Amino acid sequence: MNKETEFVNFIRDHLKEYEFSLIFGRGVFLNVGGARCMGYFYEDAGIKEIRVAKKCKSRLYVVAHEYCHFLQWLEAPKSQLKKESNAQFIVHEVSIGNMPDRWTDKQVTDAFAIIASLERDCERRTVKLLKEWNIPFDEDLYIRRANLYVYMHHMWKIYKTQRTKYDVDASRRALKMMPNTFRVQSHIKIPARVRKELSRAFFE
Repeated sequence: MNKETEFVNFIRDHLKEYEFSLIFGRGVFLNVGGARCMGYFYEDAGIKEIRVAKKCKSRLYVVAHEYCHFLQWLEAPKSQLKKESNAQFIVHEVSIGNMPDRWTDKQVTDAFAIIASLERDCERRTVKLLKEWNIPFDEDLYIRRANLYVYMHHMWKIYKTQRTKYDVDASRRALKMMPNTFRVQSHIKIPARVRKELSRAFFE
């Protein structure tokens, strides 16, 4: 058994202890309520699962990332989980342009701040987990993409959509601007120059 298989089996077994399932979708992306992603963690209404797009190139890292969301879930008190769930709903709806006027500006801002912070923490956990398991990965590139992902939450809030002209995650120009450490507070504020660069990807 190779290291990657052992890693996935470990995650699957840990999830089973809490009645979660690890499910692989067939494509490069998963369709989730009007949005597309490579993976997600879900716990609600009796459904407990992690789903990952089987054909995405970074599948193993996506598994690790979503597993770290599971670890966050394990550690968080119920009151925090409810707050995060409500925030996630708002972020999802606003990000796909649904009912953007349903919430106040403060509610939307607070929701995006909660989820961006959650994602930043999850990315930090993921890097630590991959290192602990000696899973080979380009740490510099991973952290740049992680910071880009967190910064994109600011952009989704501004533009009220996740639709872009091109794949921002594959943009060398954008990635070059990203910090390769987690010392930056990417969940709190997006630098003007980063916002200007990422704005190029959105439809005006």
